[in-house]
Formats: sequence, structure tokens, C-alpha cells
Amino acid sequence: MHGHEALRQFLTHVISGFDTVGLTENSVFINGYTAAVKWTGEGVAKNGKAIRIEGIDVIHCNEAGKITSVYAYWDPAPMMALLMS
Repeated sequence: MHGHEALRQFLTHVISGFDTVGLTENSVFINGYTAAVKWTGEGVAKNGKAIRIEGIDVIHCNEAGKITSVYAYWDPAPMMALLMS
């Protein structure tokens, strides 16, 4: 995905399938203008089924502290299967 609008559309679509959803940062590692965040996501879909997923985001910032890119590493298959059931 590229740009704010693409990210907004993706997150809106994903969140709309859940009654509750949230992310918890388990560990944050910072090196210069880059951070790696290990996270856990949990939620209950509108169909009543619960899910727990884990992933890592790598966030790059510029010298002004603005985010220039985010790379998310996680397996979306379990979440998509839950939302399709």
C-alpha cells in the first residue's frame, strides 16, 4: 500500500469486520531513525469468533521525525479466514 488513503481504506475494511479489535506493543527496538515493533493483535469478529495474531512492524522516519515508510510482517490468512466464515 502507498499513501494515507490506501492505508485508511485497508484499516477501515479490516476493522469493520470486528466488534472489538486492538493491538498491543510487546517490544520496541529503536536504532537511529528506524524502529522495529513486535505486536500482538486480538479481537472478536462480528461472527463472535476470537482471534489472536502476531507481527512485526519496521518503521522508518526522517530527520524531522515524520514516518516515511512502514513494513508490516504478519500472516493475514487466519484473519481473512475468520472474516470470511
